[in-house]
Amino acid sequence: MLNLRCTNKIIRRCRIDKEHLKENGPSETIFGDWYCTLFEIDGRNATIYMSEKSFLSFIMLEGGRITPEKLSMCLLGGLGQALEMEGFDDKVIDEILRQHEEGSFSSIKDLSISGVMNAIARDYQWIIEGVGGLEMCDIGAIIQHVNTMPRKKIDFASASEKTKELISSIAT
Repeated sequence: MLNLRCTNKIIRRCRIDKEHLKENGPSETIFGDWYCTLFEIDGRNATIYMSEKSFLSFIMLEGGRITPEKLSMCLLGGLGQALEMEGFDDKVIDEILRQHEEGSFSSIKDLSISGVMNAIARDYQWIIEGVGGLEMCDIGAIIQHVNTMPRKKIDFASASEKTKELISSIAT
């Protein structure tokens, strides 16, 4: 079961009622809980999603008001695309996405993980602005680049390396 941990900004923007916020036990997915927040890039709202175990991340640009349903659908769609960019085959991707089909929303629990997510969001902002903004960038290439950056909190491994390590642990 998926546990999507949202910042207050996402909770307000999606209009998630307090009675729909549930504090579940540890996530049963390979990536642990997912964290998300809203931030601005080039004058547009973007949502960053990040795995607590691997720090695999991706961003989605807001086209209209985000709803809880859209938040969940974007997680599944973005995760599938991120895993495809990492080179995983369809069978592995489908198995992982099935782990994420059911879930719940909750508030951010671990502020250190939230801090990593905010730092990664700043990486996205900096890189996108550095190449001339959203109109000039290849978001897929930027997502791949950000996921290859080493992160201190996972012993200077990259999110890409950690993701491959986690997935190889279930494949054996």
